[in-house]
Amino acid sequence: MVRPFERPTDRPRLAGSRADRRPRIEERRRLHGPDHTDDPLGDEAFTVLGRRLSARYVELHDRAVDEYERRCWEERVIDLRERRRSVASDDVETRNRYVREWTALLADLLLLDEE
Repeated sequence: MVRPFERPTDRPRLAGSRADRRPRIEERRRLHGPDHTDDPLGDEAFTVLGRRLSARYVELHDRAVDEYERRCWEERVIDLRERRRSVASDDVETRNRYVREWTALLADLLLLDEE
């Protein structure tokens, strides 16, 4: 309970409060570098875009007119899956590059249906 005219900062901090953990977190980052949880939105975008692009390639593979076109889409699916697996979880720069690349690719592939 806060007494009248008492500032909340005058109270002793509880052990394990957010302010107490901050120096430990910063020390861990300094020693070990950033971990992949520092970029959760990029991580989620990488996963979602990879799946959507892969699904689009499979869809185009199924609608292919001839065997050559089918093989081309199949190779793209395999290449995309290899790329997704090869990126390290802490390589934020590469993940962001792939997100930009895959966003443009997906937009171009969606335009194929509009033509």
